[in-house]
Amino acid sequence: MMNAGILGAPPKIEVVTEKRDITVKYDENETEQKRAEVIDNARNTNLAGYLLRKGVPLVRNGRRYKSEVHDSLVFTDNSYFWNSKQDNKNPKEYKGNAIDFLTRHMGFQFNEAVRELTGIDITNGLNAASHLIPEKGINTRAEIKKMTPLNSFSLDNLTLEKDTRRTAAYLNKTRHIDNMVIKKLFDAKYLYQQYVKHADKDNRDIEAHNILFPMYDEKGEVVGAETAGTLSYAGKRFKGVEEGSKYGYGFNIILNLSGLFDRTAPISKLYFFESSIDLISFIELEGKKDNLLSNSLLVSMAGLKKAVFDNMIKNFKCENAEKYICVDNDTAGLNFTALIKDEDPDMKILSPIGENKDWNEQLTGMKTHNTNNLDEWKDKIKTEKGNSALKDIENSKHYEQIEKI
Repeated sequence: MMNAGILGAPPKIEVVTEKRDITVKYDENETEQKRAEVIDNARNTNLAGYLLRKGVPLVRNGRRYKSEVHDSLVFTDNSYFWNSKQDNKNPKEYKGNAIDFLTRHMGFQFNEAVRELTGIDITNGLNAASHLIPEKGINTRAEIKKMTPLNSFSLDNLTLEKDTRRTAAYLNKTRHIDNMVIKKLFDAKYLYQQYVKHADKDNRDIEAHNILFPMYDEKGEVVGAETAGTLSYAGKRFKGVEEGSKYGYGFNIILNLSGLFDRTAPISKLYFFESSIDLISFIELEGKKDNLLSNSLLVSMAGLKKAVFDNMIKNFKCENAEKYICVDNDTAGLNFTALIKDEDPDMKILSPIGENKDWNEQLTGMKTHNTNNLDEWKDKIKTEKGNSALKDIENSKHYEQIEKI
């Protein structure tokens, strides 16, 4: 039944399931109620736990799991999201709950999926139904932890370097972030440099000096970290989330009324980004304007993570704050924004100018054109590329404009 093409061929393991026939008598109303409960339980099955139990190769990434075959296929609790498929004609077919995954991608019929996930056959209702009593499933995070132990995150367990020149050089020379901004981030403990040593695919030792963006919780305690490499291998640069990082949190910065770093400041505005570097680039871009980012919480989701979006609002008690989505200007970002807008039509959207994919790309574009002034930058692009390029910029969802999609 399992479709090996999607997730890769699982190890050859034998899953022994004990079957028993049990006759259960329910009245009609009770039958429908019980059936609904069984289906709800199936939908809420922990997908990562189920797939691990079946021997499917998954890679742990913080509190989430990724497919070893398709690294954009992510499993979180009872749901999955296939990021690279969101530009498909039917993107909703590539995200959903446990039943959705089994029926869409593993070849199960609906009733078969329910039976596979719960051990209960609902084909003939629940009157004289045949129930399967399977080996114990893995449906809770606590049970998954027993399979793949996860230590709580602590900065004390990492090798943090005093010499942070690699991080500073990368952020300034490659990402064009101002040195004064970088210094302030280090001073406020919003930025670290981590030494790591690991083996590559040829079993050669690789030494790396990664950027570490700490995740603070609502009490001001560090509960995780987003990481980014300062060097690239095979044209790709490492980025991810440190193991043990607390679920539902992201790198975040709080700015007070004067626009200064202050974790005790009240929060009236909330901004969500795809990466820490985009978040920092946005702060620098906004610093070039008269209206400061005041009493604001800025959050990196380290991707497009609905759990981080929901939990940061809840945990920081920002339900009544003005909220802004500031994700990448691409298909995946637009789909995520549409998902959030469906739930909260009052959500506001901030997007980079023109064809810029993200906030760092916009900052880099302005710096490479040797200007910190938006109007000057527009004039230079008009001179270089003509009126059509300027029209594209002016028609874009510029970050000074609030537009709905």
